[in-house]
Amino acid sequence: MEDVFLEVLELVRFRSYSRAKFLFGPEGAMIVGRNGSGKSNLLESISFLALGKSLRGVPDSDAAMDGGNGFGIYAKFGGEEEFRISVVYNRGRGKRIHIDDRPLRRISELLGKFQVVSFSPEEVHLLLRSPAGRRRLLDMLLSQVGGYVWYWQRYRRALLHRNRLLSEGKPSRRELKPWDLQVVKFGSEIVRRRMELVRWMEGKVKMFYEVLGGGEDVAVLYAPSFPVDGDIL
Repeated sequence: MEDVFLEVLELVRFRSYSRAKFLFGPEGAMIVGRNGSGKSNLLESISFLALGKSLRGVPDSDAAMDGGNGFGIYAKFGGEEEFRISVVYNRGRGKRIHIDDRPLRRISELLGKFQVVSFSPEEVHLLLRSPAGRRRLLDMLLSQVGGYVWYWQRYRRALLHRNRLLSEGKPSRRELKPWDLQVVKFGSEIVRRRMELVRWMEGKVKMFYEVLGGGEDVAVLYAPSFPVDGDIL
C-alpha cells in the first residue's frame, strides 16, 4: 500500500459536532482536550473512513447528532496517492460511501484504502476476557490488507451452510464433505494469517517492552483451539 495520510476531515452533524473541519499533516497529530470535548468522537469518525463503520460497534444511527436523521463525514487524503472518501448516512436511505466520485457497492471495496489501528484504555479487556475480542482485533487489522476479507467471507459462508445441514437433521457424509473441505481450506488460511500477524506483533511488543525497561521475557502467542501442524505455516 502507498503511504497516505489524512489531510482534511469535515464532520456534519456527527456525534457532538454540528459542523467542524480539521487539518492534518503527514507528520501526524496529537489530539488534546478535556473530557467530553469530542476527542473520541473525532477518532470514531476516522474509523468510518477506514472500515465503513464505528469502532464502537454501534448502529450507524447512534452517530447522528442529537438523534437526528443522519450525518456526513468528508475526508481528503494526501501523500503518494491523493483521493477523497465520503460517508453519508441518512435514516431513510441508509449509508452511502464514495471514493472520489465513485459510489461503493460493498464495504469490502473500502477496506485497505486507508488503514487504521485503534487501541483505547477500555480495550484492556482484550487481555482479561474471552479470546473472541482478541480474534476480532486480529480480524479487524487483517481485513485492511491482502484479501483477508475474501477468505473470511467464504469461511463464514461455508460454516453457516454446514451448521444449517447439521441443525436440520442427520446429513450424510456426502452432503457434509464439500462444506467441510471449504471450512478447512478457508479456515486454515485465516489461521495462517492470524499467526503471521501475531508473530509480527510479538517482535514489536518485545522491542517496546525493552525500551520501557522491562526486565523479564515477554511473548505474544497465538493458541488456536485445535492442533496446528507445519503445513499451515
